[in-house]
Amino acid sequence: MLLGSERCAVLAGGTDLLVNGRPDGSLLVDLGAIRSVAEVREDGDMIRIGATATYTDLAGSDLVTAWCDPLRDAALEIGGRQIQNQGTIGGNVANASPAGDTLPVLAVLDATVELSSARGIRTVPIDQFCTGPGATVRRPDELITAIVVPKRPRDDVAFFVKVGPRRAQAISIASVAVRAQRRGDRLGAVRLSYGAVSPVVARDRAVEAVLESAPLTPDLVRAAAATSSATPITDVRATASYRRRLLAGTLLRGFSDGGPLGDT
Repeated sequence: MLLGSERCAVLAGGTDLLVNGRPDGSLLVDLGAIRSVAEVREDGDMIRIGATATYTDLAGSDLVTAWCDPLRDAALEIGGRQIQNQGTIGGNVANASPAGDTLPVLAVLDATVELSSARGIRTVPIDQFCTGPGATVRRPDELITAIVVPKRPRDDVAFFVKVGPRRAQAISIASVAVRAQRRGDRLGAVRLSYGAVSPVVARDRAVEAVLESAPLTPDLVRAAAATSSATPITDVRATASYRRRLLAGTLLRGFSDGGPLGDT
């Protein structure tokens, strides 16, 4: 009720809110005591991840490891142990940062965001949820209560690769998440999303199409990356041109480290 009647800031892990400060005049609504919103559970052919599940919860979940392991890998790349213990998947999604590490993974896993209010519950596909840096379709009276992820086939190719200025506790310079089916020496049903290189994290369908067009080779990966619609910026972490060069490198690393290129 508070969300619909008062100006509120929602506190989950607080790893951004408590650093940046809550909006002036807003009430602080702490979700920490609502344990049901932190539950990770199986729901038919879906994995339902409560919005206040922490990165540590994701990394330690047998369900996440079995059915959406790139999300586990992304969780292990976020911050240090303290941030992983405190930060939440719902907060990462709500922040809508282009460098949010869970966002490219959720995009390729076809996740949906569950939003609850006094008016009821609605779900929004993750690729429609973020509208710009820090901007989403969440209404002021709505609360993110869960992220729902379809179980992926176990024989899919799937990975997450992150590049930062150092090995740990770094914000992404660029990242990539991929899910695809192996079809002999080719890939099918490719889903690919870059992070930290465009204002909104979304699937890169031009790259997907090239990766499906011919047998998978390093040259095909480089050609696919060159078609990306990513619009990198220059900031304190990297230049736009460096970020663009990383697009092929992150893809090659993912396909080589235990993936199809690593098998050849």
